[in-house]
Amino acid sequence: KYVMKGLRDANHEVWNCGMQTVGDEVSDEFGNINLPIRYDAFTSDSFGDYATNLEPDIILTAFDFWVPSGQQIVNYIINNNLYFICHATLNSDIIHGALGERLAFADRIVSPSKYGIGVLNNTGFGLKASYIPHGFNEKKFYKIEDKESHKAKYGLEDKFVFLTVQRN
Repeated sequence: KYVMKGLRDANHEVWNCGMQTVGDEVSDEFGNINLPIRYDAFTSDSFGDYATNLEPDIILTAFDFWVPSGQQIVNYIINNNLYFICHATLNSDIIHGALGERLAFADRIVSPSKYGIGVLNNTGFGLKASYIPHGFNEKKFYKIEDKESHKAKYGLEDKFVFLTVQRN
């Protein structure tokens, strides 16, 4: 959303469609518009309509576009000679042949983690990726100075606390 805001601030039209907007258009705190999708979380049932009506100059995938329905996006990019930016989140050191070929198709690859950059730049497919962190809201995520009173706030003074962090 920070990248979208930056592009909009530079006077570009930016539209997003993705998993979190089944059925309804959603805007975030920066005014970025997330177009609704239909039933397929990877937009195979709505991408073609949006692409035809919005006539994009650049396609940026912000999901794992190597899933089977991602081929529709690849075909559209090829047929319309568009600039393609692949946003690649990775959780594996191994990039197999088909994935490497899809990634090599991109004009630019970006990753939100330094780990991902290392994996992408060392694949043997000649990929060169750029690091663009997602960023965070400092008002929501901040360093807790007084840990004891913070634990007390949640009734955890004498408890062993296990924290799990997950994505998707």
